[in-house]
Amino acid sequence: MNGKTGLRAIEFPCCGRALLVIVVAFPQSVLGKICTFRILRELGRVSYCVYVIHQVVQLVCVRLLLKESLQISPRPGYFVGVLAICVSYGLAWCSWKFFENPLLARGRAFKY
Repeated sequence: MNGKTGLRAIEFPCCGRALLVIVVAFPQSVLGKICTFRILRELGRVSYCVYVIHQVVQLVCVRLLLKESLQISPRPGYFVGVLAICVSYGLAWCSWKFFENPLLARGRAFKY
């Protein structure tokens, strides 16, 4: 690992945190308004489930459709990758709709 790789590993998270501070400090800014787009809020709602299942979904899609191990390859690989993204999002949405959201609603019914 050279010095530049280590520095870049630090730069990216720091830039993300700086953007987050700007959005929180100035919610009416252009960046703050972009963060309120419906599609971004929807992705945020299902993001943890996508994070948890995406690797398994991608592996299954590659094994079933390409009959090979997971690797970056030309066009057929890109199609399978896009398909895996769509399947991951679909499964995450179903998990939110039928599992996570009802459990959260049930939890909110209890008074602490």
